[in-house]
Amino acid sequence: MKNFLKAHNKEGNGFRHLREIFPKLNETKLEEGIFIGSQIRKVLKDPTFDVELTNLELAAWSSSKAIVYIFLGNRKDEDFAIAVTDLLENYKNTACRKSLKIHFLYSYQDFPQTIWEW
Repeated sequence: MKNFLKAHNKEGNGFRHLREIFPKLNETKLEEGIFIGSQIRKVLKDPTFDVELTNLELAAWSSSKAIVYIFLGNRKDEDFAIAVTDLLENYKNTACRKSLKIHFLYSYQDFPQTIWEW
C-alpha cells in the first residue's frame, strides 16, 4: 500500500477520499502511505475508494488487493503467478516503485518448481 500511495496523485479523488476516511491521520503519514493493519483493512473493504481511482490506479490497486488476499492466507492460491505478474505490470504502468519485497514475490513464483533442480 505504501508504494501504491507514493505514486498516487496527491490531488486526485482517491487521495481526497482517503483524507475523508481518516480525518485524524497526519498528512505526512497519508502522503507516505504509512497505515496500520486496521486502516489497511478498512481501505481494502471500502468500495467507494475503487470508484474514486483512475483506470491505471484502479488496475494497480486491484492487483495489490489480489496479492493481499492470495498471500496473506494459510495457503497459496493456484493463480498466484498470474497475480504477481499482473501486479508488476500494473505497478510499472503507474510508475510505482517496487520494493525488494515485491521482487521477492516475483522470484517466489518459480521457487517450488526450481528448488529440486539443484
